Amino acid sequence: MVIYCDESGFSGPNLLVADQPFFVYAGVSLDDELVKEMLDYVKANYPVQKEIKGRNLVQNDKGQKVISEIFRRYNSRAKIVYHDKKYALAAKIFEYAIEPNMVSNQMAYETGFNRFIATGLYAYFVTATDDAEHIFRSFMDTVRGDSKTALFEINHHEKNYLLWWLFEIVKYDPKTLFNEIGTDGKIDPWILDLTTTSLMGILNEYGKHHDEFTVVCDDCNLLKESDVVQGLNQIGSHGYRAEFLGATMGYKLKQDIILKNSKKDPGLQVADLFATGVGFSLRNAETDFAKEILGIVNSNCLCDPSFCILPNLKAGWDQEKVAFYHKFMHLIWVMQREGKKRKRGAGKAPKNSPDSH
Repeated sequence: MVIYCDESGFSGPNLLVADQPFFVYAGVSLDDELVKEMLDYVKANYPVQKEIKGRNLVQNDKGQKVISEIFRRYNSRAKIVYHDKKYALAAKIFEYAIEPNMVSNQMAYETGFNRFIATGLYAYFVTATDDAEHIFRSFMDTVRGDSKTALFEINHHEKNYLLWWLFEIVKYDPKTLFNEIGTDGKIDPWILDLTTTSLMGILNEYGKHHDEFTVVCDDCNLLKESDVVQGLNQIGSHGYRAEFLGATMGYKLKQDIILKNSKKDPGLQVADLFATGVGFSLRNAETDFAKEILGIVNSNCLCDPSFCILPNLKAGWDQEKVAFYHKFMHLIWVMQREGKKRKRGAGKAPKNSPDSH
């Protein structure tokens, strides 16, 4: 069995591209007969010159009908991961700016503390003024190496308590942040990438049901970075399995991941149809086409546990849980300063610090 993988909405390390708010990664399990069957159906019902491209089909009713039928017939073959890029950026802020200052991240993920912080940052981002856009863009520019000073030039004392706390931690010890996002003084090229996480989710899902399989991915620039694919190959070559937050993670590959150009591989063109169909639907969620596609995907195609990075502003936290998170925030603040006490000294938390809310 071969798993063909392709993406939609890729914008590299820039997660704030206005007209591409979502990133989608699709994996489809196919053999040669199924690939031919699916592409023959497309060509019989939609005019195709050479390569079948999902971005052409989603633009008109005729193409959308073809994609809808593909989803209806073959959804059991597909696994999908998709992300809200702004929320993904908020999650990356927690991962790179906060998590390195913790002795252990286990409790943070078990209690949902990471989601609380990411959701709070995301909510500020989507509801506040242009100031929020500036703050998030400054973080993005800093961690992708465009400007090492952008994040540290922001006056954080007039921001809400969550941002105050974030900036207090980052500005107090910038070295920890830069050590987390770089190697030998250079920013890691995959630092804001969503592709690797998504592909891991796809492989893990198929790993639950198949002893081993072959994977063919579209040869995007990120996957051409040898150390990125090397880590995925290493896991798959040994068939490692591990428990993480109550779920079994891992997969077995027959061979190293194969990178190909979609123009030369029909299976990747099928994966493109699935990825593009979902990406278009997320951007046009109120249309009948989108409601059908997302209904199929959310019912039958998402990985379990979900690797989708999505906000849930309706989740809600009771007062006791919020109080616990605030104490957690204060503990991180105090432990960071206690760890640096001999070198820099440690003071008491100001009155507007998280533990006072």
